[in-house]
Amino acid sequence: MAREFQRGHKARISDLTAGTDLYVGVQISGPGLSFDISCFGLDADERLSDDRYFIFYNQPKSPRSPFSCWVPRRATRSPSG
Repeated sequence: MAREFQRGHKARISDLTAGTDLYVGVQISGPGLSFDISCFGLDADERLSDDRYFIFYNQPKSPRSPFSCWVPRRATRSPSG
């Protein structure tokens, strides 16, 4: 089931799937635009208690890799990334 999120939206993984794997796809198009997508792994208090769970282009995996960023080959990164 596809679900659409808006900026700042939060959801528990357990509310999205009963499984242990969740894949999130982002499709953005716009001429001359670049985007930075990031993911935060929050603790039980809904806080980022460890910076290692902030996933972005320069830190694509969390400890023991429960969260990771996968970039398809056809995607390109911005000149700064």
